[in-house]
Amino acid sequence: MLSDFLTLEAYFGSPESALYFEDLSKRYSPARIWQAVKDGDLICRAPKIGPDQGRLMTWLSDQGRKKALATTL
Repeated sequence: MLSDFLTLEAYFGSPESALYFEDLSKRYSPARIWQAVKDGDLICRAPKIGPDQGRLMTWLSDQGRKKALATTL
């Protein structure tokens, strides 16, 4: 899962590349996503303004990025 985010960041060129929780949960179980959040590998928040207000967004934390990079080398 972390490598998916790393690929997304490489493609879009931004460390703030995010996925909707709903989309991510189609590929990975919600329990696995929440475990990654609990472990500090992912950040999950809902925007407070804009069209995506209230929808959960997930992205790599610095720790998760380091883990993903370590597994790809």
